[in-house]
Amino acid sequence: MLRKLLNRLFGPFSSGGVIPLGEFLILLQKSYAYLRKHRYRVLSTELPDDLLKKWLMPMPGEKQAEEYKRSFARQNDTLSQTQLPVFVFDHVLQKRFNRDISTFDAAEMEIAGRDLRVYILLLNYIFGMREAGRSLIEFDIFDVENYDAIIERIEAQETEPE
Repeated sequence: MLRKLLNRLFGPFSSGGVIPLGEFLILLQKSYAYLRKHRYRVLSTELPDDLLKKWLMPMPGEKQAEEYKRSFARQNDTLSQTQLPVFVFDHVLQKRFNRDISTFDAAEMEIAGRDLRVYILLLNYIFGMREAGRSLIEFDIFDVENYDAIIERIEAQETEPE
């Protein structure tokens, strides 16, 4: 199902080789523990840098997105760190919103793909603002029901003079 969601975002994947999953499982458990501790609500201003960097994905359409897609595809049905952001996103959808992508029809999968795209955008916004030493807007990175309002706030911030 995660492959189907990523297909919505990046396009079709080819098959490929196998990559070990030990590190992935450790990172996944660390991420899930953090999410549980924060009740699946993570503020942009409080997300630790180490998790932010592990949850980052390239934006669809960027050159790095193609490499991400190839890396993901090479894994066939194994798990690795490159899949961590999608597992984290899916986990929050299940635990916080009772949205199980394995039961989604095409329309629901389209919505999940859009939400994943915004999630990626928000993580990249947080990373970029921190890297630039700029103040960022506080929001819950998993508040999918308010993603449109969050994007509007970010756009308004970008048009404000510094």
